[in-house]
Formats: sequence, C-alpha cells, structure tokens
Amino acid sequence: MLTVVLLGIIFAAAFIFTSKSNAPKTATAPLSPTPNTVTPLPTLPGTNVAIVFCGSSQLSGNISTEGAAGSIYATLTLTNIGNSTCKVILGNTISAIFDADNIDAQNVQSGQTKNFSLTPQEKVYSQARLPNGPQCQSGIVQKQISFFYKAADTSVEFKPTSANQLKLTVQACTSPAEKTTIDIWPLSENPVNQ
Repeated sequence: MLTVVLLGIIFAAAFIFTSKSNAPKTATAPLSPTPNTVTPLPTLPGTNVAIVFCGSSQLSGNISTEGAAGSIYATLTLTNIGNSTCKVILGNTISAIFDADNIDAQNVQSGQTKNFSLTPQEKVYSQARLPNGPQCQSGIVQKQISFFYKAADTSVEFKPTSANQLKLTVQACTSPAEKTTIDIWPLSENPVNQ
C-alpha cells in the first residue's frame, strides 16, 4: 500500500507541475526605460548664450555731415555688421583725434555709460558740432580730424560716407593761442537732433 501512496504523490506532483508549465505566459515590459544620460529641458534659441562686447571687425563707423548756421554737424553712426548680437557701451565713448594743439574736443553731456545689445544691422548714434569758420584774428587753416568709438578694448574709426571725402576736416585758427572747440554728444540708441 505504501507503493500506491507513493505513486499517488508522484502522480499528483507531476500533474501540478505540468499544469503550471502549460499556463499562458505574459511578457512584462519595464515601466520606464532607464536612460544612461540626462536630456536637458528645451530652451529658447540663444537664451543660454552670453552676449559679448563687439569687436572692431563687427562694427562699422560712418560720418555724414550737414551745415547749419555757422556750424557743421557730423552725424556719427555705429552699425553692427556682424552676424550675431554683441554689446556696445553707450555714453561718452566717442573721442576725437586731430593734428593741432589749438583744437579742444569736449563732451556736451556727462551721461552714465550703459551696456547696449546691438543686433545685426542695428545702429547707435552720436553727433559732433564743428565750427564752420571760427572767429580767428590770425587766419584759418584746415586740419584733419578723426572720430573713434573706444570701449571695452575696441576701437572703431568713423569714416566719411561721401565718396570724394577721405578724411573729415575742421577749420582751425593759425595762431596756437586761438582755440577751436568741437562738441561731442554721447553715443545713444537714438539719433541726436540739434
């Protein structure tokens, strides 16, 4: 009888084992893949890019002149000719260079300097007033004058837009004791209207 009981247990075990192995199998997909790298969140184009100061090769300076009531007004236009936005410094960043000791250049306004982002082809402006025929007792002589934007290790010369004018000239007195004063407005976002 022991043999019958043992055969019954073996038979029962075999039945249980085969019924489990014949059960339908289900595949379980992982709940979420485990990536090896972290993907950053999307950002707007250019928002993570630091805007740097404009270099000399990114800027073009032009001068156009117009006479009015004993003065010549020179409009100075600084243009971003580069392909990317860069910064310029607004304020008293325009200087004049001339070859005479009796010419004084002065800033008309004392303004605070300010960084300004200049997009491609965008312009900023200044103006200079040069006397047209100063009151000289000693006579008049033409002297060359150049205007420059100088800021943040950048220097750009403003060049006349007229094809027949290579350099800008100012009328100065022949006597070193008689002074000619040139007024320079700060570089700004908008054209100067005087």
